[in-house]
Amino acid sequence: MPGRFNSAPAVVLSAIAVVIVSAPFSIPSLRAQLETAGVAEGVSSALPAQAKAKLDQLQNRIRDARAVGDRDGEASALTNIGNIYSEVGDWQKALAYYGQALPVYRAAGDRNR
Repeated sequence: MPGRFNSAPAVVLSAIAVVIVSAPFSIPSLRAQLETAGVAEGVSSALPAQAKAKLDQLQNRIRDARAVGDRDGEASALTNIGNIYSEVGDWQKALAYYGQALPVYRAAGDRNR
């Protein structure tokens, strides 16, 4: 059922990323479990042009934030990239970006994520 989970809120996917980062199992293992449950089906490989443009902007934002030591800006951009991939159903990439954002948020002192 392609697109079946396109309405999953970003906060849910962020929570999944937290589990992946802190859990004692591997991402391939989780992916296998999700595929068994039918969750990993229908991942979009083609991004709409508008999403590609936004990704370019966010990549630039990450570069700029890193250059000036803006950890909050970097983490926010990483999360927003994860949100874009989440919206198009590419859960693996979304989780990868959420997983990158989490330690950056924590390094910036944000203990709520």
